[in-house]
Amino acid sequence: MEKSGIDEGTWDAIHLVTTNVDANQKAKYRLVSAVFLIIKTKNEKQGQIDVAGHVNKLKEDVVTIDPKMDIQ
Repeated sequence: MEKSGIDEGTWDAIHLVTTNVDANQKAKYRLVSAVFLIIKTKNEKQGQIDVAGHVNKLKEDVVTIDPKMDIQ
């Protein structure tokens, strides 16, 4: 009987967050995420199959800082 399914699979992710505060007490947050995926399988019908891909996402937001907070 031939086995089926994924023989090997790996993933990795990178996340980068940056924050900038301007003179008007506005904080701009930026999050960039990248996820990488690799899947390998092999069978008699299709042979060896290697699939890889990645997805990048970006999220930004601006918030007003409460003047009562000390952000030094």
